[in-house]
Amino acid sequence: MLLYVHIPFCRAKCAYCAFHSLPGPDAASVTRYVETLLKELRLQAGRLQGELSEPIETIFFGGGTPTMLPHHFLIRLLKAIRTELPVARDAEITLEANPESVQEVPAVRELATAGFNRVSLGVQSFSDARLKTLGRLHTAADAVEAFSRLRNGGFRNIGLDLMWGLPGQRPQTWMDELKYATALGPEHISCYGLSLEPGTPLAALYEISPVPPDTLPTEDEQARMYVYGIEYLTSRGYMQYEISNTARLGFACRHNEGYWNGKDYLGLGPTATSTIQGQRWTNSADHVQWCTDVKQKTIGSEAENIDTKTRLFETVMLRLRTVKGLPFALYREASGRDFLRDHGRLVRLLAEKRLMSLRNRHARLTLTGMLVSNTIIEKFFERMEALARNI
Repeated sequence: MLLYVHIPFCRAKCAYCAFHSLPGPDAASVTRYVETLLKELRLQAGRLQGELSEPIETIFFGGGTPTMLPHHFLIRLLKAIRTELPVARDAEITLEANPESVQEVPAVRELATAGFNRVSLGVQSFSDARLKTLGRLHTAADAVEAFSRLRNGGFRNIGLDLMWGLPGQRPQTWMDELKYATALGPEHISCYGLSLEPGTPLAALYEISPVPPDTLPTEDEQARMYVYGIEYLTSRGYMQYEISNTARLGFACRHNEGYWNGKDYLGLGPTATSTIQGQRWTNSADHVQWCTDVKQKTIGSEAENIDTKTRLFETVMLRLRTVKGLPFALYREASGRDFLRDHGRLVRLLAEKRLMSLRNRHARLTLTGMLVSNTIIEKFFERMEALARNI
């Protein structure tokens, strides 16, 4: 099983961010949050007692910015998790961090000594101008300094998160950023395309401004950024294993792989989702309501059963995001049907356009197919909806 711990605090809300976060908390708010999180942990651990068939394989502290918490709070949370739940000896334990929140080397070393063994560093860009557009608080120099602190503090598994398709960014400047990133020598590099999410300041800027401050890349430019970027990273030893993720051999994120492979997971904190033994629930996004639910021990009480159709759709979506692709046997196990009999016409069309390949009874999106994966997956969903009455 996987464990996700949500830490919602950030120093400020980024211009593109649609995730649940609380800017600029005071010390008292942080303390109250940690205490409530510990109560939720103990409550869920009690419910799971005797039901876990295997130990926790991965723990992921996400946010928000988990490293906004003083390091002693993070260490306290990890110790409590190990006390309340069985954690595998070789568990992958990840911290998300932003460069401006990476603490001094002694504090970083304490985190590594306590058992945190992986960091995902939200760099997003090595251009100060583009960082300012995104509303980020750090500079490119800050990102390099943060990476150095993590290395000197004992972390041997560091991932960098970068974004492409940014205002003012062009294929060559994106390639320059990737060269800068690989020169640092991280073990993992994630590359996410910018999405203008409704309700965010960045989306509003491009909706209302007759002359945006920086033009967005064209669709053709974005396609080149994605394809050339993945090809470059592959040439530098970073093998793609999912649409947005590349890693050196042995450093793929086990936590995210667990999601894509359909493993059970427990989520703690507001907005966190749990899927355990065919049931799913999502904690309230309202901070006060989440605290109330924990206090009244009603958290997770409204779990829903995951039906066969939902599980099938999720299996197809998640597996097609990975380089390994969707095994025909898994489709049959989830649906009782033959994949090629259901989708042969669409698969042949995609193969002709070099968007999908078939090998060893797996359906895999090609690199260009991954670029338009959302559209392709929607086509599969349309066909599956038509077949739903027989599944």
